[in-house]
Amino acid sequence: MITAISVTKKGDKHPNIINGYVAWETVQLADLAQTKKLFPEYKNIHSQVLQDVIQRVQTTMDNFTKPHRDGKTTGKLKFKGKHYYNSFSYPQLSNSSIVKNANGRYCVNLPKIGLVPFVYNRSIPGGFKVKTGSVIREVDGWYISFTIEDKTVPVRNSTHFKKLKRY
Repeated sequence: MITAISVTKKGDKHPNIINGYVAWETVQLADLAQTKKLFPEYKNIHSQVLQDVIQRVQTTMDNFTKPHRDGKTTGKLKFKGKHYYNSFSYPQLSNSSIVKNANGRYCVNLPKIGLVPFVYNRSIPGGFKVKTGSVIREVDGWYISFTIEDKTVPVRNSTHFKKLKRY
């Protein structure tokens, strides 16, 4: 887990205050270069993967502080160990990241890792663009999941949906 290195004291001025609270996500994202200096092992991790981890932790904290629909609050916060997260994401992969190696096997070129062979069981349709890739650890091995985009598919407008009543 990545935490903010700087210690804040009462009266500190932060340019990123939202509704009276410091937006720690932006502080941590800005502090990422300093974090890499303090923890040399973080230099081996791609910067976008680290940024995605910070955003995941921020989303978790935001969900923790919001009350549930029924007005109840969540229990106490429990931090998970280093083996809790079974995936990490590359938010800016592209179609050019998927290549064939010298043996003719499909590989994905992951930054800071290199060419990783994978089973290409479904081809990406023509006109679609790879947007992100998530590397997932399962019990029986590692998998990669691609998020693809097609510009010809219209975006759904949520105003066309009727609200369902609960009985």
